[in-house]
Parts: sequence; C-alpha cells; structure tokens
Amino acid sequence: MADGILANKYVTEALLAENTVLLSLNVEPKNALNTEAIQSLISAFDRCEQNAGVDIICITGHDRAFCTGLNLDTMIEQTDDEAIRMLYLFDILLYRLLRSNKLIISAINGHAVGSGAILALATDYRLINSNDKIKIGFPEYPKGITLPALMRDILKRAGLNNARMLLMGELVTPKRAEMLGLVDEVCDCDVLVCLKDMCTKLNTGNFSYREYKQHFVMQDGFSMPQPDDPEYASIVAKVFAQARRLSNDQSR
Repeated sequence: MADGILANKYVTEALLAENTVLLSLNVEPKNALNTEAIQSLISAFDRCEQNAGVDIICITGHDRAFCTGLNLDTMIEQTDDEAIRMLYLFDILLYRLLRSNKLIISAINGHAVGSGAILALATDYRLINSNDKIKIGFPEYPKGITLPALMRDILKRAGLNNARMLLMGELVTPKRAEMLGLVDEVCDCDVLVCLKDMCTKLNTGNFSYREYKQHFVMQDGFSMPQPDDPEYASIVAKVFAQARRLSNDQSR
C-alpha cells in the first residue's frame, strides 16, 4: 500500500492507525452499490484479509451516506443473469466479512438503508454519527422486495422483534438504533475521529483480535452463498415487477 493509500474508482484504502486499514466507499449516487463497486469492495477486503500486518479492517462511506444498499435502478437495466450475479456477489462480500479472522468495524457516517444496513450488521462493531438526520432501515421490504437467506440470517443479529419492526419499513435514528442494538456506539464527534481513537487504543493494549472473534463474535451458522440459489432469481423478478409497476403508474 504505497504511501499508506490505495484507491480505485469506488474504494479507497488508507492506513488509519497501527495494523488498521480504512476502506472508504464512494459510489454515485449516495453510495448505492453496483456490481463493479461490490467487486471493488471484495478485492480491497481480500487484500487486507491476506495481509498479516493488518488486524483491523474498517468500512465507512462518503459524504452523507454509509451505504444505501443495492442500486435497484442499475439492477433493472441488467439482464436477469447480471442482476442475479449482483446479488450473489453482495452475499459473497457479506460472507467474507462474517468469516474473517480480522476485527471488522463499520463507521456509519450517514444513511445505512436496505442492503447497506445489512452490510453494517455484518461487521463486528458499529460506530455511528449522532446526527438525527441519519436513518437506518429497510424501506424496500414492504414493497415486496425481500432478502436472500444470508441477509435474513444477518438481520437476526438485531433480534427477532427488532428485525420484524425494521422489515415493516420503519427508519430509525442513530440513538434509536443504539437502543435497539443495531449499533454499538453513537459518536458525538466525527465518527472517523471516534474510530481512529478506538483503533489506537486497541493497538496500545494486549487486545487479541483472534480470540475476540473466536469467543464473542458468531462466525458459524452462515452458509456459503451459491450462485444458483433460486432465491436470487425470485428476488430479481420482484425487483423487475416493482419497476414495471412504477413505470406504469408514471405513464398514466
């Protein structure tokens, strides 16, 4: 990582503290993920995962969005096979996060909705800015756009009652998210300042990242995503059907 920074079109990797890398997602519009951005995140994560000198991997967003999920506008312009691959790749990213031996921290700087909320929940520790304008939730679910099995399993980390509430489409503020256990810490200062301070403290003690993951973070119980999972085709069909309904409504 030359000069501590490595960047591509969608992801910037930077050294944040000793043994700590920050992956910053920057996708237009509003950090909604397309296939190329997901692949970039997987590649960046894999580089960090394979680097013995990295113990902590942090993920954050750009501007006012952490991640607003999958870009459904992009998805409906794809073929069925391309859209299915987009869902599959996102599941692969989540699976890599869940199975990692590194400590994974999300710094939620802005909105985390839809699959973006799932991305945050897949990490081991979640920091969030205290700005009440930030929202977390699943606005697409009440419209009939469901989640694949792995994403549903991750959502269970929020607790069954909270998961039900979120899937009804309610968007919550950072303080409410902390009360519900969706995030671990609300930062009154800039979330990246809070993140750097936390990582610096972790690296000055005898914190054992591997033992933490082994004893306190559930890594088992998540199935490896399969590219031919029929749920992907079902979800893509629902997304396309919703797009057609919206198009028909607008043409009237």
